[in-house]
Amino acid sequence: LCTGDVGVVETEGSPSFAVWPNPADDRVFISTESRGFVRVFDATGSLAWTSRVSGSTSLNVDMWAPGVYTVRDPHGRAARLVITR
Repeated sequence: LCTGDVGVVETEGSPSFAVWPNPADDRVFISTESRGFVRVFDATGSLAWTSRVSGSTSLNVDMWAPGVYTVRDPHGRAARLVITR
């Protein structure tokens, strides 16, 4: 169970990257100013989802197992995503 804040730290001048809501149970929104592939990995490091993103997209996660996932933007920056039920 995650009880603290979860987010992405942005450095000045870098393109923005955001994942919300977090924790999530049915739909996640991913926003990035970078064009390229966004990848989501499960806790074992297996690729759970990938797609070319330019701007923002939504992802249906209602059939995903609860747990912690890692979302990586095209620059390799990472955000933790918690799926709950």
